[in-house]
Amino acid sequence: MAVSSAFARGLLRHVYSTVTHGATLLDKLNSLNNEAVHALETGKVLQQTTGNGRSVTFQVNAQEGVTPTEMAETYSRLLDLYDDAVSAGNVTDATRYAYMMARLKPIRSFRNDFSNLIR
Repeated sequence: MAVSSAFARGLLRHVYSTVTHGATLLDKLNSLNNEAVHALETGKVLQQTTGNGRSVTFQVNAQEGVTPTEMAETYSRLLDLYDDAVSAGNVTDATRYAYMMARLKPIRSFRNDFSNLIR
């Protein structure tokens, strides 16, 4: 499941609201991206198994909601948007944030278009 634009917008709002004095939006995004990637370094393993008198428990990614992989991809996407905002000439975090929010448009509907399909 891909993360929706609405989720990415909400995440960006949250991240921007937690930027403290002396830090930048880029600092916060990089920090959160590093944490998300670090959470994936151990891999995915089984929750629990028992056999032959031994028991082992591991962690499994959630079956519902946003997975750690999706969070890492979302932070990477936000960092790409941040780079686009800088390239577009935005010089403050406020203008970069506004640029990023404008680019994260929610998708309300879609349709398949096979008009150029060739047999």
